[in-house]
Amino acid sequence: MAKDNPAFPVATAVTGWTDSTGEVSLRVYSSDGYMVKERCQTGDDAWYDGNFSKPGSQVSAFSWLAKDGAHIRVYCTIQDKTTEWCYDPATLWTQGTYITV
Repeated sequence: MAKDNPAFPVATAVTGWTDSTGEVSLRVYSSDGYMVKERCQTGDDAWYDGNFSKPGSQVSAFSWLAKDGAHIRVYCTIQDKTTEWCYDPATLWTQGTYITV
């Protein structure tokens, strides 16, 4: 039986959007059990590491495209607490207002 390896993803979420030209952008958020990190792809470009890296053993994500650009919400859960992280074109990554009840 294989042992757990924290270098391997244990939770993954994906979100994406299509712009007005038909170009698809994808964002994948993976947790190794401790940290959630982002991988990105736009159009036919190669995958690259994004700027998102936050504590989390579980993750979910949602996005939408507005006139000002892409908006992303990532929810990271660790030690029974979920934190919302918000990407908006004007502010980039900030902590959101969602609170675990």
